[in-house]
Amino acid sequence: MAISKLGGADKWVEIGTSSPTSGSTVTFSSISTIYKDLAISIKNVTSAAGSPFINFQFNNDTTNNYGYSFWINTSAVNNTPSLRNNPLTSSFGGPGLTSTTGGSGILLIKGANGPFKEIEGTYQNSVTISDYQDFFKGTWFDTAAITEIDCNLSSSTYAGGTIKLFGRI
Repeated sequence: MAISKLGGADKWVEIGTSSPTSGSTVTFSSISTIYKDLAISIKNVTSAAGSPFINFQFNNDTTNNYGYSFWINTSAVNNTPSLRNNPLTSSFGGPGLTSTTGGSGILLIKGANGPFKEIEGTYQNSVTISDYQDFFKGTWFDTAAITEIDCNLSSSTYAGGTIKLFGRI
């Protein structure tokens, strides 16, 4: 996946990659504070069983410092989207996975090295419009620069796919 712009400072660089086939957590640690923006790319990620969500935590913070809303559409036939708000939670909730179809998406963290973080993302489970779709936006209410990101499954374990971390100076 090419994520770059022409020119020096706006270029995205790959910081790390993981292709998990077991375990319930993928961790990117020792992230340099030189990156003002971070992006997490999720490609064809599946779970071993059930339909868990990927929840993101920054700098091992498990307190209620995360606030976000997400729009979810589980049926293109019925077109029944819903908006859900999570004002203060212990993680930033992300996409839902399944054990049969790999999904793909991206989480963008603007201002990762500053006191205010704007987080937004999109996710498509499988490749058809009738499958699970997520759009989410929120923040992390901590002024520390992000130096570690945990991608935790709410249940089950990872069964495949690729998760990459990119940074932009």
